[in-house]
Amino acid sequence: MFGNTYVFAISQLRSHHEHLIQANEDDTDNPLMLKTTAKWKREETSLWEIVWEIVAMTLNVANPFALDTNYISSLPVEESILLSGALTDFLQTVWLQAEPSVPFVNDVYTDIKWLQERHLEMISEFSAKSIKMKEIASSSNVY
Repeated sequence: MFGNTYVFAISQLRSHHEHLIQANEDDTDNPLMLKTTAKWKREETSLWEIVWEIVAMTLNVANPFALDTNYISSLPVEESILLSGALTDFLQTVWLQAEPSVPFVNDVYTDIKWLQERHLEMISEFSAKSIKMKEIASSSNVY
């Protein structure tokens, strides 16, 4: 396992959270002072917890992992299948690892259910599309 974990700020984070960064003449290499990275050595800390802390200090949102369902729904079938599968896996990890007291855990569960439904719908649509393409291809090969 790693001895230390550091998160380095991008310029947008630096401009909003100077108090999290130790002052230095060359501040490009100063890590953010995060609670999650400080506890890394003492207790198990997941990457999603670090992301949650960073999102919470830059945005005021109830669920830092909220989905943009309109965007996901607008994607082509193949991309939607890949994205919904990956997001389902990630959010299931968050949901399983999160303590029940995590304020957004129920929202994550709701998003998981939506993603699973969307994923199955897109797989069904993709399968129907593939079958149709095979039928067209086989009918055009008949002499």
